[in-house]
Amino acid sequence: MVDEGLFDDTQETAPSVPRGKTALRSEQINQLRHSPQYKRLRTEFRAACSRKRHPDGTYGEPCWLCNGNIDYQLKHPHPYAFSLDHAVTVKENPDLMLDPQNFRASHADCNIGRGTDDPPIDLGTPSEVW
Repeated sequence: MVDEGLFDDTQETAPSVPRGKTALRSEQINQLRHSPQYKRLRTEFRAACSRKRHPDGTYGEPCWLCNGNIDYQLKHPHPYAFSLDHAVTVKENPDLMLDPQNFRASHADCNIGRGTDDPPIDLGTPSEVW
């Protein structure tokens, strides 16, 4: 008995296969990203982050990826401008795209650098050399 699912011997000139769920989901995510609801939530989150006051008297939520200060006056495409990131990536769970509990403040460059990967884990300084 031969398992026909082990290889694909379809000719390269064969008609293309209809787009799968991945392409459709990507289009839906793109539509959501440009929706008025997403834009409103992003604007509200950015404003809340910029108003956060720290004990030392400074303002602004730091980048959750590098812990650096974000200059909330900078505009896109500046690398240190505010960028809305998602703790659980949109690719991993698109249902959380509009959930403010999943929003995180980041630099544009940090967000782009992270992509769809998990955020880097900062383990701190080792207590001793092993």
